[in-house]
Amino acid sequence: MMGSNKRKFVSCVEEDRISNLPEHLISTILELLRLQDAVKTSILSKKWRYIWTKMRMFIFDNYFFNKFAKNGAFGRNGFIRIINKVLNLHTGPILKFIIHIPNINMFHDSFEEVDQWMLLLSRNGVSELIFTNSSQRNKLPC
Repeated sequence: MMGSNKRKFVSCVEEDRISNLPEHLISTILELLRLQDAVKTSILSKKWRYIWTKMRMFIFDNYFFNKFAKNGAFGRNGFIRIINKVLNLHTGPILKFIIHIPNINMFHDSFEEVDQWMLLLSRNGVSELIFTNSSQRNKLPC
């Protein structure tokens, strides 16, 4: 009778299949996520910590801007600081870069920041570069 009341515990440690995927496949998966979600994956493990920095596509769209603006994290300097941080941490090629600047007046004094972004992007082999704002979409030539 005592044997029927005992619970049996089974220790089952499964293999971490996602972390064992090839890095290029993990990067491809991360590119399907929004940038802020891809960056959040860096806390999953040591292997995942900097994989987002090798992404080949960055999209700073209206959703990105609105999410941070809602938290009061933006303004001209906050917006520029985030873009600069991402571009400076990035390693490898950037094939596609889309940025939404909701208020072009954010850069009314100078386009120095945009010039710096263009320089960084040109050094990283960007093949598709799109700047948008509230009223128009500009696709820059090669």
